[in-house]
Amino acid sequence: FHVAFGIYQDSSPTWRRYFEAHRGYADDLLELTQNEGIAYYLNLVQHYRGVLPQEWVEMLPQSFAQFSSSTHELLSPRTSHQRAEELIRASNLSGSHKESYGAFVGMIVARQIDREYGRDALRQTITLGPFDFFGKYINAMKQDSNLPAFSEELIRYVSMQR
Repeated sequence: FHVAFGIYQDSSPTWRRYFEAHRGYADDLLELTQNEGIAYYLNLVQHYRGVLPQEWVEMLPQSFAQFSSSTHELLSPRTSHQRAEELIRASNLSGSHKESYGAFVGMIVARQIDREYGRDALRQTITLGPFDFFGKYINAMKQDSNLPAFSEELIRYVSMQR
């Protein structure tokens, strides 16, 4: 998935505009979360038929809290380059889902988009980018209070970019 997605991003005018206009650390995290999240989701579908193991369900609150905390730091102009790189790297460590909170959150977002709006809507996020990816989940989240929630700060940031 990553190779094909990278080639697509390189050839897409929409993605080229995204990378030119959105150079912030939070933008990097959002792109990485979408990229890794969809790949994790495809793995979930292939190996688990899209059903989350119970231990993963139990990780949701902590993963979303960690994602929100990292996003808060990455949106702050006071965050150093070194700290930003550390946060982004930590969001996608190889290994377990516990270590890769960004990829795990992205998988949940991709899964919910696929379930709520269908596979075509998930494909559309690949075309339109991270703000569409996160925006679709935020819309679903507003309709279903049982979904893990993003921080108001992230919701505002995504909404301003759409």
